[in-house]
Amino acid sequence: MTFFELICQQLINGLTLGSVIALIALGYTMVYGIIQLINFAHGDLYMLGTFFALTLVAGLPATVFNNYFFLFLILVGVLLFTSFFTATVNFSIEKLVYKPLRRAPRLTLLVSAIGVSFILQNIGLFWGGLPLDLMGNSAAAPKSFPDLIPKINLLPLLGLETMVRFSLKDLVVILVTFPLMSGLYLFVKY
Repeated sequence: MTFFELICQQLINGLTLGSVIALIALGYTMVYGIIQLINFAHGDLYMLGTFFALTLVAGLPATVFNNYFFLFLILVGVLLFTSFFTATVNFSIEKLVYKPLRRAPRLTLLVSAIGVSFILQNIGLFWGGLPLDLMGNSAAAPKSFPDLIPKINLLPLLGLETMVRFSLKDLVVILVTFPLMSGLYLFVKY
């Protein structure tokens, strides 16, 4: 890989990872803008959403993944169900924990957000399974999300012979992020 290809690859990696981080940052910004609270449980809610999506995908028959049209429909369905699930969990947290403390001192809200974070982390540990390590202590098990989107390098399809990889997954992440960011911007502005 040449120096120029290395730079291009790192730009693609940065744009893809930055898109994911931007989505999480949008959530933090919305929460702080609406309820004036730094929600420490925000990342944990993403984790629960990922576990929910993984549970949905794991329950599907393997033959579904051979047809790209059905795979697209499944991904859209998983995205919609996961969004509904995380919105429901977040709405419940707001009504049960944050709303009763609106007039409480700021520190109380901050501590409650940390407490909700701990609760969601433990739900995630329970949901993901608690294997025992060599000393008999429970530890989080790494989970991998299956590759639902084929690992196709798009650059050779465009006639570019290079070592740089720009996969279909990278394109999907970017194509999902920018409309969501733009839509939120327009919603807030107008």
